[in-house]
Amino acid sequence: MKTNPFIRLMRFDKPVGALLLLYPTLIALFVVSNGTPSLLNLIVFVLGVMVTRAAGCVINDIADRNIDDKVARTAKRPIAAGEISVGTALGVFGVLALAGILLLIGFLPKATYPWAALCVIFMSLYPLAKRYVKIPQAVLGLAFSMPIPMVYATYGYNPLINIDAWLIFAANMFWTVAYDTQYAIADMDDDLKIGTVNSSAITFGRHVNKIVFALQVIYLAILAVLGFVNYFSSLFYVCLGINFAIFVYQYFSVNTLDGATGLKAFNQNILVGTITSIAIILGLIGSQTYKLESLESDYYVLQVQYQKLQEQVNKPQLTPQPVTVPANNPTTPESTPPASPSNEPTQTPARPATPTTPSSEPSNVPADKPQDQPTTPETQPNENPQEQPTNPENQPAENPNSSPTNNPTNTPQK
Repeated sequence: MKTNPFIRLMRFDKPVGALLLLYPTLIALFVVSNGTPSLLNLIVFVLGVMVTRAAGCVINDIADRNIDDKVARTAKRPIAAGEISVGTALGVFGVLALAGILLLIGFLPKATYPWAALCVIFMSLYPLAKRYVKIPQAVLGLAFSMPIPMVYATYGYNPLINIDAWLIFAANMFWTVAYDTQYAIADMDDDLKIGTVNSSAITFGRHVNKIVFALQVIYLAILAVLGFVNYFSSLFYVCLGINFAIFVYQYFSVNTLDGATGLKAFNQNILVGTITSIAIILGLIGSQTYKLESLESDYYVLQVQYQKLQEQVNKPQLTPQPVTVPANNPTTPESTPPASPSNEPTQTPARPATPTTPSSEPSNVPADKPQDQPTTPETQPNENPQEQPTNPENQPAENPNSSPTNNPTNTPQK
């Protein structure tokens, strides 16, 4: 029973290409959401991938309608076989484009619009790239990688500065060129006969297997870096090892002279994509476990530090020793006198206490008299008036107001 030509035009009967476009999109969704993408985003991006891939196939068949009939593998495509006209095919493309626009506007943020436009541009340029570019598979790789930045833009990230987005994008670029080169091996003889069609299989020539294997190894290496920066579990690397074994098998099994071996290797990439997706999921589970253990460890460290701080707070404080401040030393910074060179307060030595006897008479000792001369205490009365010193300095001044009767020697006799 022959499949409906519209189904064959949109390649719904051959889901390999759609799955190869879907794998990197799902990987980006799971990585950016830490393994928990929303159901709405899953549905929107799955439908978007299917619509975009179908529209790309229609454009490719319209552009290659005069070439497909000359290649054995593509001679039965609906437009080349005359089952669908170019006008009808353009109508189908318009419907698919409208469906993609409705998905974009209805469910995705505006930050995804530039990346969606780039995806359409690269998808439309791929048929022309086969005429003018030596490795047109690189243009296909760009088109197949554009859903990755769209996913990151959906979750609010800037894909241009996000390391995970760049790693997934680069890995998918190398993988796309590798598996589409294997696909081109099946058409290499016919493309050489036509002479106007380029492909990476023709460009790589006899080194095609080595270059494809190198691209596959680079793809695995970039995924390993992605796992390293996200703390993926060891199961992730085990899955990468399985994919490496598949690539080694392809290296030895693909024969450039037998196109069927190239198509077989191309179809095996469905297994590669499935294993990679499982690896990402297992790696994310391990990553969440690692992050949880890391948080528990950080919590334990903080708890220990908190306990030490509590012990320091509750520790009895030593009573500070009182500091003697001199009485003549003001406490205000403005009136504080300059410190002595020895940085110690200077104390004036106290004079030895001199016993003194209260005296009723003021001291008549001149201020300029040397202190080392012996002086007669004024407080001791002289019992013998005749022995009193005649020093005029020590005699009290004669009071002119005193009564003459107080001096018997000066009273005249009557």
